[in-house]
Amino acid sequence: MIKNLKIENFKSIKSVEIDCKKINVFIGEPNTGKSNILEALGLISFVQYFGKYIGGNSSDVLKKFVRFKYIQDLFFNKDVSKEVIVSFPEEVFKINQVSISSFALTFNNQNLVSFDNVGNLNSPFQQFQSKYDIKFFRYFYRINFPSKLSGGLLPPDGENLVEAIRTNPELMDLIGELLRDFGYELLLRETEGEIEIVRKFRATLLSYPYNSISDTLQRLIFYLTAIKTNKNSVLVFEEPEAHSFPYYVSSLSEIIANDTNNNQYFISTHNPYFLISLLEKTAYEDINVFITKLEEYETKLFKVSEKGIKEMLSLDKDLFLNLDEFINKK
Repeated sequence: MIKNLKIENFKSIKSVEIDCKKINVFIGEPNTGKSNILEALGLISFVQYFGKYIGGNSSDVLKKFVRFKYIQDLFFNKDVSKEVIVSFPEEVFKINQVSISSFALTFNNQNLVSFDNVGNLNSPFQQFQSKYDIKFFRYFYRINFPSKLSGGLLPPDGENLVEAIRTNPELMDLIGELLRDFGYELLLRETEGEIEIVRKFRATLLSYPYNSISDTLQRLIFYLTAIKTNKNSVLVFEEPEAHSFPYYVSSLSEIIANDTNNNQYFISTHNPYFLISLLEKTAYEDINVFITKLEEYETKLFKVSEKGIKEMLSLDKDLFLNLDEFINKK
């Protein structure tokens, strides 16, 4: 588990330092830097998992982990004279400019890879060993899951979703139960890397494409798979509850709170039901809540105290209307 995270000169972040817990939640108004904190971890996840990703060139894949047009966009105020730094105890990742059109990513001063200014690789990846298995997940609509890698769901968009579900009986039962509430069964087409939904009609079965079920259910299956198939990992979720019915929002937060796979979480959310449910089901010593604010175009981070968390629970769904009250509360 990451005990301490420090991010410097990355996007809107000049410098933030976080003493981390099992679950770390980031809330705040839009465009205040929540996603940038997560994407700093996403950058490390890309380095760890690009070699297992099938589709797209390096620039396209990197942009699924981190949003940018040019690599200069990753630097605070686009000032490439100051290194981007993402560090944990005993591990330091840096991005620095080595020429007008080349940027190097290093791990503990070891060169891992270099990029051109739009994110294409200028060199092959060098092998490295990190203590932290960081998996950044961002839901993308897709209908094909070609990777045959079993085990944990692959970041960022679950390219091995079919295989991850197929090789986890507990997860198959959980998804099956979810779909049976609507009269459907799950059909995995491993060879094609596709998922279908089937239902009985008279003496036969009718199949429907996976994308015919609701966005809520597709997202829930995606994040359930990430949670249930990964162990001893750092899981990074950007608004996992988005577009979801409140009942499923509460169910997802309960599964995260009760996760026994020794995973750590970094999560952004705008949903009071999701946050309240997490706070109700998680001991204070296991959860952090941070409020992000943008001051002079710089992301500032404010930790909510134990007293503040208790008051959040009393405000229920109105807590996002009163975030400033918690910033200076001891």
